[in-house]
This record gives sequence, structure tokens and C-alpha cells, in this order.
Amino acid sequence: MSAPTIHGPLLMTVRQFADLHGIGETTVRECIAGTSKSYPPLTVKRVKRKGSRTPGRLYITAEQAAAWRAALQDA
Repeated sequence: MSAPTIHGPLLMTVRQFADLHGIGETTVRECIAGTSKSYPPLTVKRVKRKGSRTPGRLYITAEQAAAWRAALQDA
């Protein structure tokens, strides 16, 4: 049995996620904050350098993207 074929990136930035799903970056950030009225919440990974004062970078895994898509309401 062979491994399943992956049809998307394994790790995405907020911009890449927005482009891939046809929504705006602001909407994605609202989903991350859990404040979007139209879309479900989105969990993300945060990567921050040790000792850095900046908030760090946000990444969305393929699994997190799939869970977000599964949470969308069916028509």
C-alpha cells in the first residue's frame, strides 16, 4: 500500500491559506481570533524566536486547514 498523495502544502502562512481558500487575510485573522461571523474558528501554530519581543509568525498546518474546512456548514 502506498502513502496517500498530498494535494496541498503541509504548512501555510496566513496569506497562503487565504489565497488557497479564496478569502481575505483579514477574514483568516478573524477566524484565528474566533471573531468571524461567517466562518468557523481556525487554530494555528505560532513560531517565535526565544527572547524575541515580536509576536512571532503564524502557520497553518494541512491538518488544521482540513479541520477548518470540515467545520464549514454544508449547503
